[in-house]
Amino acid sequence: MHPNREEIENYLSGVLGDSRSREIERHLADCEFCREFAQNFREFLEDLESAAAESLPEELSRLADTLFVRGLSSKIVDLKQLQSEAAKEIFLAADSEAGESQALVALGTFYSEVPEMVLKVMRDNNAGYDFIQLISEKEWMTSNVLVRAPEINRETITGEDGRAVFTERLPAKIDHLKWQLKFPDAIFHLEPLQYDPEKVEYEKEMTLETDRKDKIKVKFQGKTEGKQIEIAVLSLEGNPEFKAVKIAVSCEGKNQFKNVRNAETVSFEVKEPLEEIKIRLYQ
Repeated sequence: MHPNREEIENYLSGVLGDSRSREIERHLADCEFCREFAQNFREFLEDLESAAAESLPEELSRLADTLFVRGLSSKIVDLKQLQSEAAKEIFLAADSEAGESQALVALGTFYSEVPEMVLKVMRDNNAGYDFIQLISEKEWMTSNVLVRAPEINRETITGEDGRAVFTERLPAKIDHLKWQLKFPDAIFHLEPLQYDPEKVEYEKEMTLETDRKDKIKVKFQGKTEGKQIEIAVLSLEGNPEFKAVKIAVSCEGKNQFKNVRNAETVSFEVKEPLEEIKIRLYQ
């Protein structure tokens, strides 16, 4: 039986299990039809990598986000402690900033093999906070990733630069913690919203849906005391019944995130919506 399109894409993206990957590899060797589709998708990935090495136009950035959702959604990436000095040199060469200041202390370095990424956990003694830096050879892979340490109930979401600050200090020793990465399960885009700036109060409501039948309701409100968007998750993959989900709102390079259950509505404060607002869901 032929593997489906998503399985072939996941196989080529390196996010499929070893056993199933071997089965698909054997199938591609015998099936010209699937082999041709795989070759076309492989060429697409190569074009995507080439474009990412320069700069990602908005359309390509959205497509990259979509590939993440398909390949890595609902997956938890467990990290291991990095001890190999050779591996450190490969991944951390572009991150020399942390080593140049005595005020910055490395609490720990962790990695995953698939996808190939490194997480640095740092402490800024001058600023008085702890932060993380997620690193990959493909820089665009490190943005908007949920990073968490479940054992101490700490989590944060990386910004466009792969960096995020913890609101509370971490323990001094974190080597024993099981750090995890979680990519978004769904991504929505809100174009710059139009409204009448002469009105003291205004609102706009819409329903957004992905091709995987993830659906949310969004209401944008402008009031005397400020502007905000209200978000309610209506369904995930077409299912209106789901457990708690984390909603992250990105606008002007800043992330806000809150937990919500089905049928609940949460509000986020936003500035003038002159830029696109991105909404991501994490289960």
